[in-house]
Amino acid sequence: MLPTKTKRHYYYWLIGIFLMGILASANALLTFDPQDKKDVLNVYLYPHMLSLYLQSFVLIISGKEIMNFTTVKPYISLRGGDNDIGARLWTAVILNAAALFLGIFIPYIVVGWSWFTLGSWQLGTALIVLHIVVMLVLSTLLLGIYYQAHPYLQILAAIMLNLVFHYMIENQLLVKYSIYFDQLWRDIHLYSH
Repeated sequence: MLPTKTKRHYYYWLIGIFLMGILASANALLTFDPQDKKDVLNVYLYPHMLSLYLQSFVLIISGKEIMNFTTVKPYISLRGGDNDIGARLWTAVILNAAALFLGIFIPYIVVGWSWFTLGSWQLGTALIVLHIVVMLVLSTLLLGIYYQAHPYLQILAAIMLNLVFHYMIENQLLVKYSIYFDQLWRDIHLYSH
């Protein structure tokens, strides 16, 4: 069982991540042009705010939470609690990612806008699920911080893999979802006036 102070500190971070997701989502919904808000992928996956800033921040927070336990690792290992602490840390990083995504998508659900207007709902749902799975995998990879050295390199690697996925893979899949996400098409049809 975690001490009460540690639990309270963790819950504050978890609530903070959730509120950060809600504030970012509300900001996007309030400031985006109505034309841009008609598809959930155009609000959350196409702009770089989610992948560049929010997810990177959550990965840093998760890494820092894991690093806090590395100082007491010898005492935990001595008592045979490595598996227990590994499971607790895994739960913590998964809950961090879940809090972010719940905070991001709840305002869109509450407002009641349609989700997939630019392409098929099957591919749109697959893109959102893939995005969440990648974030969960990267969060899980951060558990290596507890078991290995060089924690900052592991956090940096997780952030870089997140950005590579966003720019190299996700942007290509968004074009398959809808031509609207092709930058050349956008330049010709949206910005040429």
